[in-house]
Amino acid sequence: RELLDDALRGISFLTDEMAAVREENTRLRCGLIRSLETQSVMLHNIQTDLRDLRQRPRYVGGRSSSHAAATDRHEPSPSVRGGGGGTHLPKGIAAWNGAGSAATLMTPVQPSERTLGKAQLSGGASQETTTKCSASIPPGAEPTTQPREAVVLQTLNDREDAGNDAGTGAPFQNPPATLPGWTENIARGGPGPRSPGTVPQRQPFFKGNSKGGGISAASVTVRRSRAVFVTRLDVNCSSADVAAHLGQSIGLREFRCTRLKTRYGGYASFHVAAGDGDFEALLDPNIWPEGCLFREYQGQLAESRVYDERERFE
Repeated sequence: RELLDDALRGISFLTDEMAAVREENTRLRCGLIRSLETQSVMLHNIQTDLRDLRQRPRYVGGRSSSHAAATDRHEPSPSVRGGGGGTHLPKGIAAWNGAGSAATLMTPVQPSERTLGKAQLSGGASQETTTKCSASIPPGAEPTTQPREAVVLQTLNDREDAGNDAGTGAPFQNPPATLPGWTENIARGGPGPRSPGTVPQRQPFFKGNSKGGGISAASVTVRRSRAVFVTRLDVNCSSADVAAHLGQSIGLREFRCTRLKTRYGGYASFHVAAGDGDFEALLDPNIWPEGCLFREYQGQLAESRVYDERERFE
């Protein structure tokens, strides 16, 4: 019968271990889902910014392409000096020098870029068609004025269509598994070692002696704590008994003791949390009764695992 009881206790201990592992896996899965959602939002924002950047005109010479086009459509006609003096001529009209040769020939561009305007000639008022032009000089002729330089504006979309300029294609997107900090966070999120420490045979098993009055153990809340999982204690043992034992054996004052639910009712398990300064004392096997098992508790204590000790006295 004793062997059977030990086997049942071992099975219950393994069951508690599996429950702790499942809780840890659930926590890691929730963290992974939150990380994936964050990465998805960041990727969406990057794609939105990239689309806005592609649609935004490039600035050349301090002016955007739309501003340069609007300025060209509304600026006044250039002044061309010929043999007859500084006569203002509209665009599209050839300027002649004193020798009678064509100095500058203005050629119209595509019909979609033509605009209509009025020009006042020196001899009288007349209406002429003004056309946006690019300057060209016939062979053997010397221009009387310096032609305006043709500025080629190229947007990001034009450069991307070319496909040869550096930095114009879509940004390189790493898969989620290779993003910086991804694998490091997953590697650091795993649980620690779970090998339990066995207390050698030493002192007799202490029994619980408290009734309903000593259910809630006096404890002090600590800012940062680490916990120990203790099991195979007597079924009648309460958190108040464990608190009193720790206070008498090692003088522990800043701690919190909570009884845990177990699958089998043949023994009791406890969660003991203490500050960093007192945590090492909880790992000393000399303070625990003979035959119990203990190890460091990993992760946060879930409310579903807390045992309501008031049920024993109702």
